[in-house]
Amino acid sequence: MAFPGKVHGRGEVFKIDTLGAALADISAFLDTFKLTPKMDRPQTATFGDAGERTGQVLGLRAFDISAQGYIELTAAQKAHGRGAKVLLSGYSLGSAFNKGKFTRKLKFDDTTTFGSAWRTFDVPGLQSGDVSLNGFYAGVAADTEQLLISAGLQADPALAQAIPIGTFGMFGYAIGNMVELFSMAVDNYGIDGGENKNLDLSLSGKSDGVLDLGYSLHDLVQESGAAPLSFTAAPTGGEPVSTALGGVAVLQATQFTGTTATVIVQTSPDNATWTTLATFAAVTSATPQAQLVSIPVGTTIDKYCRAQISAATYTSMTFQVSVARRGFTAAMVTPGTHKHLAALFSNQTWIANQAPWLFEYDPQGTAVGNPKKTGSLRLEQYGLTFDENQSLKFDLALKGSGTLTDGFN
Repeated sequence: MAFPGKVHGRGEVFKIDTLGAALADISAFLDTFKLTPKMDRPQTATFGDAGERTGQVLGLRAFDISAQGYIELTAAQKAHGRGAKVLLSGYSLGSAFNKGKFTRKLKFDDTTTFGSAWRTFDVPGLQSGDVSLNGFYAGVAADTEQLLISAGLQADPALAQAIPIGTFGMFGYAIGNMVELFSMAVDNYGIDGGENKNLDLSLSGKSDGVLDLGYSLHDLVQESGAAPLSFTAAPTGGEPVSTALGGVAVLQATQFTGTTATVIVQTSPDNATWTTLATFAAVTSATPQAQLVSIPVGTTIDKYCRAQISAATYTSMTFQVSVARRGFTAAMVTPGTHKHLAALFSNQTWIANQAPWLFEYDPQGTAVGNPKKTGSLRLEQYGLTFDENQSLKFDLALKGSGTLTDGFN
């Protein structure tokens, strides 16, 4: 290629760690990529200089990577945002919203020491999460605003008022579908109107704790069968291994008629022998409600999980149940999928002394002689964007940790 060459971005290749097993090419999931090397050039002007001097000393070097792409539940299975569903504290509110975003964040402080030429980030801090939802406003009784207030929009914990517990299903709540589980402290709520538009509403908040990735164990449908009533196990085929790093289970009950009903989550190594993993408080009221139960570290979550109405005196109940485990292995993920990217993020917290993730970037593809850049990095932000009019998308913010090495294929 004669100087100066020009190259189209469609041939870029990005490979990233499969949770410590090997590098995997996830280019087929991406549509935007940016690598930004940075060099600290401290100002060294002294008496007699007329201008700043920034070319006398090279300080520490660093690099950032940002990328965007399409969320896929399994490889080559993209999805449209129109199928998304939202539950907040027992209220099904998907029909009120048409777009939103969930963003996982993890802070890494600088851990660079004397003798290093490149910045390192070895210690994860606190996880946080941003949640935003946008849709249409209606404020009369039993409509959107009043339901949000009932769900905890204005909750004051000092008055024993619970903040919203959420279950978000990008692909709906069919058993086995992946869901996002969270508690949300709303800190911003807006009504936007105008002469020539609908009344819109927006709300945003911070997660109280972490955003967990889990499985739906019961779709949002009505049940009326006698207890004990067990439902299909998830995931289909089971996870390849059990985990013991804790998790959460969430119950969303939107309708109840009767005296009492107790829902539990069970786990099994073989889809035959079951033990109780989490027990929700009995549902005794017709008021929509949600419960979040923590599963302690050290508790084994086996390959399969299922929901069960273990005891009940009731006529009917409409509810949805989910469970999330913490800590994933390479055998549990398909590279580039939502589960893989969420695991790259969350394992940095749940796996003790998790090393930075390896990567390789090939700006012009992997043909012999083409340039490549390699190193290790931290995933400090993972965002999910859903919109009634678009495909589901994700964005990544990655921070280099250590040396960025230039080479050739």
